[in-house]
Amino acid sequence: MHRIVFMTEARIRMQFRPLLSAAIIIVALISTDCTKEARMRIAAERGDPRAMCDYGDYLIRQRPRNFYSDGDEGYRWIEKAANAGDVQAMRDMGSLNAAGLTKEGMKNAVYWYNKGAEAGETKSMLELANAYRFGELGLEKNEKEAQFWYDQIARAEKEKTWEPERRSALGGNAAAMERLGEKYENASTFDGSSQAFEWYTRAAQAGNQPAMMRLAHVYEFGELKLPKDQGKAVEWHTKAAQVGNKTAMMRLVNAYQHGELGLPKDQGRSDFWFRKWQEAMGAR
Repeated sequence: MHRIVFMTEARIRMQFRPLLSAAIIIVALISTDCTKEARMRIAAERGDPRAMCDYGDYLIRQRPRNFYSDGDEGYRWIEKAANAGDVQAMRDMGSLNAAGLTKEGMKNAVYWYNKGAEAGETKSMLELANAYRFGELGLEKNEKEAQFWYDQIARAEKEKTWEPERRSALGGNAAAMERLGEKYENASTFDGSSQAFEWYTRAAQAGNQPAMMRLAHVYEFGELKLPKDQGKAVEWHTKAAQVGNKTAMMRLVNAYQHGELGLPKDQGRSDFWFRKWQEAMGAR
């Protein structure tokens, strides 16, 4: 009799074991989800903009316990993140405001898409480009403005491929600065003249000879949308010559001999740089 009861209890335990296991798993998942939410909230409350945006996004999209209250709280966290400078949050604010299709909402959407676009967020740029192209978000059609933002997208995508060079340049590598100047100067999808000049100048000031020569030519011939400036051309030719650039030496030879680049004829200075050039050629 006792054995029969024992067997019955064993069978009962076996029968309910899958249910018990399932219950344990459900409790564990709920616990894990709550722990994840708690961690996200703690990170957001510490003031990290990315964490604020992530938590707001979680409240709106992944915790539909109380759609309206969670949605409002999520919106507030994303707005805080956007005001703190998070570019994804700026784009999210644009999308959230645009979804309401109200006049005020669309106005706010354009505001936040502009903020995101100006901070370099390409999806915000695309939203603005399309809005101007098709006359959406309360904006009038404007092909010129739409093309501007399409061009900015192309520029941002191109600049992403230059990121290793940029990091090296920002780390003080003069050769990388000069190469970055070349990339901006030769960009085919946008006008990088001002950035090219900026990086050539930084490279030249760091002692890079090719950058010095590029600046000398920029000022001599009025390139990169800059006016001619003979004084600065002479300055950079001289600096390049002083650090051993033979092309710069010969340019000074001719400039002093013929009175070019705004210099007076001075055979003594011409001969001086010619001797320097000969020495440099002999040391080659």
